[in-house]
Amino acid sequence: FSPLFENVRPYIEPADFAFANQETNIGGVELGLSAYPNFNSPYEIARDLINVGFNMFARSNNHTLDKGEAGVLAAQKNWETFDNIITAGSTDSLEKRNQIPVIEQNGIKVALLSYSYGFNGYKVPEDKPYLANEFDYDQVANDIEKAKSVADVITVSMHWGVEYSSVPSQTQIEQAQWLADQGVDIILGTHPHVLQPMDRLVGKNGNETVVAYSLGNFISGQIGLERLVGGIMKLEIKKTTIGDEVEIEISQPQFMPTYNYPERAASD
Repeated sequence: FSPLFENVRPYIEPADFAFANQETNIGGVELGLSAYPNFNSPYEIARDLINVGFNMFARSNNHTLDKGEAGVLAAQKNWETFDNIITAGSTDSLEKRNQIPVIEQNGIKVALLSYSYGFNGYKVPEDKPYLANEFDYDQVANDIEKAKSVADVITVSMHWGVEYSSVPSQTQIEQAQWLADQGVDIILGTHPHVLQPMDRLVGKNGNETVVAYSLGNFISGQIGLERLVGGIMKLEIKKTTIGDEVEIEISQPQFMPTYNYPERAASD
């Protein structure tokens, strides 16, 4: 799949932290490759995303349970073959679920949390909640507090909103402000498949939170101009340490639109 990413490689590869929402479960050919409505992708997609520079992957979305527990277990086994990356939102044990995924570059530690509004009617087994993270205020608040103790920056991937809506729903707005109030630094929204606004929120303690309500599609076979357009958001993270005090500044927000070329993909 590497040719798909060559045109964006110059924008991804230099980043210290590069995030992507992996919308489909990567369970490999053994489980049967499949498209809509129950997705299962080949292992090679993870390899090629990592090779282009991505190192933070959200795995909780409405398709996480498309292949059930077997799909999650196969995906987890594959993700664990790679070094220097983190994934969040879906795993194979409660012990791993309770560990906050953290990646460190240049002395800065970034935590990644990942949640979905639901799973297309599939239910997370009560005795195996680690298979997919469904958004729950109490659980998320607990995760954020744990993340504060192990990371400098907390990034939350939120699979939320209304598909194909270019404006955030009231629920998105309320949840984003709640996350800001908990002290989250960055919120990256997925699910609508179209672009939605970005904003800078102020939490109840005066902290600032950058939110992208939806970055649209990155690589997609969907039809329609709005669904062919996506974007790459770039942020600068600055860490200043004076004595025991650590200050984090997130600045220089930039946005670059992207476009999928379905005609060329079909001819290739």
